[in-house]
Amino acid sequence: MGGQWLATQINTPIPNFVSVALSVPLVLVGTNERAIILFLGFFPVLNALADFASIGATRYFLRPGLAKRNNATLCALSDLAVGLGIFFALGCGMIWLIDTVRFADGSALLDLEGLFEDLRHNPAD
Repeated sequence: MGGQWLATQINTPIPNFVSVALSVPLVLVGTNERAIILFLGFFPVLNALADFASIGATRYFLRPGLAKRNNATLCALSDLAVGLGIFFALGCGMIWLIDTVRFADGSALLDLEGLFEDLRHNPAD
């Protein structure tokens, strides 16, 4: 019962935030507002999912790693590999989200092509 209540409390605000954020007219949403939508709206949700998966993997590998009959080094390396995979998935998920989510008028949250082009030409910036 408690887990279902918590899931509804966590999942309910997310679709509401997305629908409100994406229905705002583009005229009212400048670059700074888009950054606020990304960094205070979308990225924390993705990061929470990655944190949940990461702590679950760590706990999964910690229990057999502490047992005397198992190899702790193998469990630690497995946890590291899963953690790196989750980190990679988090980065890909953020890029996918920025590329996929659009405002009501069809404009993107962030110009990824321009961002990557700037990074390619000025990597120190």
